[in-house]
Amino acid sequence: MKKVLQFTAASLLACSFSGNLHAAEEALSFTMQHQFNEGNPSPSEIIVFPFNANPLIILKQNFSKYLKLQTLPVHIKTTLDWLLPDYNKSAGYLPAISITTDINDKGMGKSDLVLPAYTLNMSPTEVIDWKGLKAHFTFLDQFDNLTADINFMGLLIKDKYSNGEFGESTLKAQFNTAMIPTQMALHISQVTFAEKQNHFKLNNIDVKFNNAFSDKGMPIGNFSFKMGVFEFIENDLQLSFDRFLMNASGAVQDSLVKYTWHTQLNNLIVPTPDSFRDTLSVNFSADMILQRLDEGALLALHTTVLQNESVNIMVILGKFMEVLPKLLAQSPEIELSNVLLETSFGNVTASARISLDGKKVTSLEESVLRSAVQGNVAVKISQKLLKQMLLIQTFDMMLAQNDTDTLTETEMTQLKQQAETSVQQQIDMIVIMGFLEKTAEGDYQAVANFQENKLILNGKLIPLPGSNHGQTQIAPQKDSIEVK
Repeated sequence: MKKVLQFTAASLLACSFSGNLHAAEEALSFTMQHQFNEGNPSPSEIIVFPFNANPLIILKQNFSKYLKLQTLPVHIKTTLDWLLPDYNKSAGYLPAISITTDINDKGMGKSDLVLPAYTLNMSPTEVIDWKGLKAHFTFLDQFDNLTADINFMGLLIKDKYSNGEFGESTLKAQFNTAMIPTQMALHISQVTFAEKQNHFKLNNIDVKFNNAFSDKGMPIGNFSFKMGVFEFIENDLQLSFDRFLMNASGAVQDSLVKYTWHTQLNNLIVPTPDSFRDTLSVNFSADMILQRLDEGALLALHTTVLQNESVNIMVILGKFMEVLPKLLAQSPEIELSNVLLETSFGNVTASARISLDGKKVTSLEESVLRSAVQGNVAVKISQKLLKQMLLIQTFDMMLAQNDTDTLTETEMTQLKQQAETSVQQQIDMIVIMGFLEKTAEGDYQAVANFQENKLILNGKLIPLPGSNHGQTQIAPQKDSIEVK
């Protein structure tokens, strides 16, 4: 399987390989030949697609140099034959990629690309079954305003002990003149892999984005990611969920940038320790807002990242420290809301808001920044869930101190009862210390506020390292977040 995966990654999925005599390292190479208006084919040439370059730009440059010599309308037939290392030829030759292009007298064009289905037998037990790919493109003269509609029929890889499958997929996209996608919708029907006792499965993956820009050129827009069933099995370990969703969007108003996120996860099955032999079912959802970010500062940082192709962290960090005062001056804020964790043992709800008063930031000294921070956090957890979490931890610690092979059923029951008693004592102590308080419904909650270098937890002032505050005392709560 390793050899099959290496060949597939190199030849079909544009992952790197070495040893190609016709191409630069980490690149795919082809011989390309054009035929214009059914005339004589142009001389064959070698075209190289480095993996760190945009293949659409390379194709655009190649076609454009020939179109300058043609009179519209024009009909073009193009063939690309693979150039592969000699050690791959024993598996057979890959079929040529064909491109048919038509451009009318107004410069409006369309192209159809076909990579036919084929099967490669790497060995008697190793097979690559490529189901085929078709793509339709539309564009204006010189390949501007490009749109793409790509249909991938699937890929199957298997050997004696394992198999993997990449299901039918579609990609629809629009590109700007720099061949950077401005809109995209990707759908993958499924991805699976199985080997002995291991199993991995994803299905119904959808990725969509609309890449817009502010008047100053700051990237904003909308992004969504959805995933259906996820399954992972490795020996006795099993992890799965039914649906994952994340939506994100950005906006600019009065030169301030605001980002919003929504995340949702349904029916996550998490294994608990062997001592309880139960699984934990979890649903999770949350909203987050990051706002009051200086547009000019973010744009300068974004530009530095784009220009820094080698990803020099020190250069990016230097630019970040340069623009940090401008970011802090606008009083940035992050807020978590509607946080809900639903489990088979009870729920957790939470909310939080942390901001920084830009008027108080006179320097980047720690003491100055801490005095400018203000925020509040509220968490509520069901009694049953809190006890279950502590019980699992406490019982496992007790088991580790005993020889579980010699424990009788009665002794195991007694040990669990001791763990339950210990858990209740732990909770009572946490309440006495003021870190949690019991609600009228019998659950537990914590409400914390931080402002002017003071931390108030459940109505009590908590001394902080380096502060001048005295003993814990009752203090009025302000701007608390209500947990429902």
